[in-house]
Amino acid sequence: MRDFDNRPGNYRTTTGAVSVRRRPAPGPRPRAGHPAFSHGRDARVPEITASRTFDAMARTSAGIVLYRRRGGVLEVLLVHPGGPFFGKKDLGNWGIPKGEVDPGDGHYLETARREFAEEVGHPVPAGPLAELGSIKQRSGKIVYAWAVEGDIDTSTMQSNMIEFPWPPFSGRSRSFPEIDKWVYFDMAEARRHMKETQIPLLDRLEAVLAAETEEAPAPDGSTTDAGPGR
Repeated sequence: MRDFDNRPGNYRTTTGAVSVRRRPAPGPRPRAGHPAFSHGRDARVPEITASRTFDAMARTSAGIVLYRRRGGVLEVLLVHPGGPFFGKKDLGNWGIPKGEVDPGDGHYLETARREFAEEVGHPVPAGPLAELGSIKQRSGKIVYAWAVEGDIDTSTMQSNMIEFPWPPFSGRSRSFPEIDKWVYFDMAEARRHMKETQIPLLDRLEAVLAAETEEAPAPDGSTTDAGPGR
């Protein structure tokens, strides 16, 4: 689902012949997390109190950081938003596959899986998920993310379509692919292309993978973690 951070209002998403109008959905602010492994654990949206108004709620998204290793180089999949607003924008405009948590969903992880499938055209690869916690974008939107290792061929990736009024004030609507580019970037290039507010997710991914390496068993059955006295 597209995150129109700077353009409030309705828009339409279409998948095949089915068309559904959606509104940017408010959501509760999740507690900031720390990198920790999660093997499919649900992340439920905390209950919203009746005293909170629509405008006071922070919108919430959930997404997936897909990474792979090629020749010893760590790479992450970033996607570029389609449509007329982003066509000529490159550096600082890419991001992870993600979308807003619908009020009735109640699960960040299920939202992340659904949005990945919509924007990449493939299900999230099987394997352990590393919980990367949340970040806050400039619009105030909270993005909650998980990382998983996988190597999906970008030539097979495809996105759902979105429909909204275009050109402005013309009374007409056009359909555009929600995502128009899929690229695996090494970490340096990913930081150049990614939205600045999402870069901490890369830092946390590197920290999680470094911790995993330290805890990996050595050939003699021991681990490389020297313990508290290190």
